[in-house]
Amino acid sequence: MLRPALLASSAVQLLIKQYGEPDDYCTGAANEAQLALARAKYHYSEPNDVRDVIDKKLQAYGWCFGERGQTNSQMKWHRCNANSCIGDA
Repeated sequence: MLRPALLASSAVQLLIKQYGEPDDYCTGAANEAQLALARAKYHYSEPNDVRDVIDKKLQAYGWCFGERGQTNSQMKWHRCNANSCIGDA
């Protein structure tokens, strides 16, 4: 039987992997044709909405992306702490 911590770790890894694809569309890495395909894949939800849902799930597991004062290129997934970008725009 798998321990809850191991299950959570597997879920976090999967969610982080899933976060990357819609994030590519959100950050302007896609043209209109690719965006149309993404909308179809996500059942006509905007990739930004899909990414935000995954982000909230990761935060529920205690994982955050980036810390205050970091540039986008410096941000990485980490266990949330007092300096984490939680709900920051």
